[in-house]
Amino acid sequence: MDFVDGGPCTYARTFLVIDTDANDNTVTLLNVSSLNKKPYKLLYPSNKKIINYKPPFMMSSCVKLDGVYIIEYSSHLTSKLLAGGKTLSPPELRRIEAELLAYSQTNTIQDVYYDTNQFKAFNGM
Repeated sequence: MDFVDGGPCTYARTFLVIDTDANDNTVTLLNVSSLNKKPYKLLYPSNKKIINYKPPFMMSSCVKLDGVYIIEYSSHLTSKLLAGGKTLSPPELRRIEAELLAYSQTNTIQDVYYDTNQFKAFNGM
């Protein structure tokens, strides 16, 4: 999916599901970035290290708190799950959610919404 500021993205990116809303039929995501050979990414206040990243991530990673992706739920999402659908531990997910809340209280968070057709187009479906 493209960047939250509208800039085009030409490569596959990894996201963390932080919420699902059955009433709105949406899934809320944060962008995840590997820290492999890029520890400088943690110098940005918007980036927070995922401490217990495995599973579902294979290498040390961080979440980017300055942009939230809200996408319309689609059964196509299941074809994009990492690690066979294994999730972060509940305490780690709660920690990241708390980090997002704290960040949002003093910073602007951009958000972007994609419907099912846009999601399918981004993923060549």
